[in-house]
Parts: sequence; C-alpha cells; structure tokens
Amino acid sequence: MDNKDLMPSNESEREHPEIIDGIPKNASPEVRRILERSYESITMMSGMVGPRESAIEKQVRPEHIPQFIELKEKEAQLAYKDNNSNRIYKIAAGIIGGGVIITVLVLFRDKPEMVEKILYAVGGLAAGAFGGYGYGKTKRE
Repeated sequence: MDNKDLMPSNESEREHPEIIDGIPKNASPEVRRILERSYESITMMSGMVGPRESAIEKQVRPEHIPQFIELKEKEAQLAYKDNNSNRIYKIAAGIIGGGVIITVLVLFRDKPEMVEKILYAVGGLAAGAFGGYGYGKTKRE
C-alpha cells in the first residue's frame, strides 16, 4: 500500500474541515484516513435515508398549515372523484360489452356458425384491447 493513500488529502480537509477538528492530532495517518472515509460514507448514507429539507419547506410557517390542509383535502376529493368516475366507466363498459354479446347470441341463435365467428372476433378484439392496456400501463410505470 502506498503512503499517499494513507495521508489525508488537502481536498478532503477543504471539503470537510469539521472532520479534521474531531480527529485527535496524535492519530496516525492511516487512522485519520479511515475516520475521514467513515464520515464521508455516513454523510452519503444520510442523504439516501431521507430527502433534505427543500427551500419551500424552510419557508413554511405555522400560518401556512391551514392552507396546506385545505389544499390536501381538495386534492383528496379530486382523487376520489377521479377514481369514482374511472370505476363508473369500467362498469359501463362491462355492461355494454355484455349487452353486445347477449344481443349477438339472441339475434343469431338459429345460426351457430355465425355466432361462433362473431364471438371469436369479439374475443380477439377484447384480448387485444386488454393486452394493449397492460402493455401501456407497464410502459408508463
């Protein structure tokens, strides 16, 4: 191992002067370097644990909290309405699809070969639609 690797770098001293203050003066160069690297690792990991306070969060005052709560309530209401409308749309599409299949069965009950071809085509369309929906959803995520 080269002695250069064991010596604390001037760059490290400039970046983290608080490290140098906490290391005993009589510590060997190897110990100093290990402690500096440990500090750098801890600093990097603390950044990964959670987000640091943003500039907006620093400006939030107690008088802003009621406004924040009100906006969150509106956001929750809009999300509920959106989910509810999606649910209604899916139920309506299912009812219409079921109605089409029942109508085809009733209209062509005397021609089973025709029903088979129509249902096969409708099934292929449905499978393609579900496949495209799944592909698009996974691509977005």
